[in-house]
Amino acid sequence: MLCRTENTTALAYDKRYGGCRATKAHSIAKNIWQWCEDRRITITASYINTKDNVIADSLPRRAKDKSDMKLNESGFLDRCREFGQPNIDMFATYLTTQVDRFCSWLTDPKSETVDAFTIVWEDNFYAFPPFNLISRVLRKIVINKVRGIVVVPFWPTQPWYPLFVKLSISKVVTFKAKKDSLYDPYSGRSHSLCRKVSLMSALSGSR
Repeated sequence: MLCRTENTTALAYDKRYGGCRATKAHSIAKNIWQWCEDRRITITASYINTKDNVIADSLPRRAKDKSDMKLNESGFLDRCREFGQPNIDMFATYLTTQVDRFCSWLTDPKSETVDAFTIVWEDNFYAFPPFNLISRVLRKIVINKVRGIVVVPFWPTQPWYPLFVKLSISKVVTFKAKKDSLYDPYSGRSHSLCRKVSLMSALSGSR
């Protein structure tokens, strides 16, 4: 198998089966080689200039979504303790999914499907949608007659707010997005909305 990379460090660690300067890089290289050995796969690495790496280099930029954000682990576990463990994350990427199964907005090799609105939803879902899709999410719950955890901003003046309250079959829990509780999955830093917005969550459903 040919592996082409513009990263000279990755190239060196791949060719030398690891290294001694970067512990994390060594561990990754070791895991890759062990995985390949178990499957009798041989890796050959070669360098590719950045200007020639057009397709691969464009994928991270194309996949990055400025509206993408994620609750930290403790925030998500709080929702699970309140409303139960979900089976599928309806709006996620491999960087933001809270459970093994997830739907993505863009093509993602690990996602179950692309565009959650194209499938019939099932019970015990988790949805922390982009804010401009909240109305569509609530209508989807009504159409598919399902129930699941929904996390949205606490915006009582929004036109979708009365429907959110109507569909809530549990207590609506309001919580403040504190530092590090809401973060940008691409940078790992706190999201720009931290400390600016309160969130609310509920077990929402329709029958």
